[in-house]
Amino acid sequence: MSPLSPSRLEYNRRYYWSHHDQVLEGARRYYQRHREKILAENKLPEKRKRLTAAALARRIANPAHYREICRQFRKRRKAETLKHYSPSLTCQRCGFADIRALSIDHVKGGGHRHVTSIGGTEAFYLWLKKNKYPPGFQVLCMNCQFIKREEQNELGKDNHFDSKPR
Repeated sequence: MSPLSPSRLEYNRRYYWSHHDQVLEGARRYYQRHREKILAENKLPEKRKRLTAAALARRIANPAHYREICRQFRKRRKAETLKHYSPSLTCQRCGFADIRALSIDHVKGGGHRHVTSIGGTEAFYLWLKKNKYPPGFQVLCMNCQFIKREEQNELGKDNHFDSKPR
């Protein structure tokens, strides 16, 4: 699909907001007619499909609590993944040990493209776990990752700052 011209994007934006209610109603009708197909394509686990009204109400009533639970879960998943590749939870180049700055690095490069194709960092950690932590990855701090990118001349090839036009 080719990108839309700026004038077409502006037209679409104006149309959407001037017909907001009709657009949302059409989306609701489409979802109701094609719900099974959409859920199958999204491959939602059964547990998420069966989210009860009470559980949904609890999430809506206390969003800060739910965000905190999700944040803790993401921290545990990150720690579990990093611990597999570096049991001491340190950068494999410099020994830095603050988990907030540690991340998984693709040894052969091309990590940004791989991670975005999977769906982002959280999906990438899950992918590593589902694939039984394959070789070819290491734990580096962000400083060492940027130094490695510079040393291996990866800045022009896979630079995420250049991959999306502004």
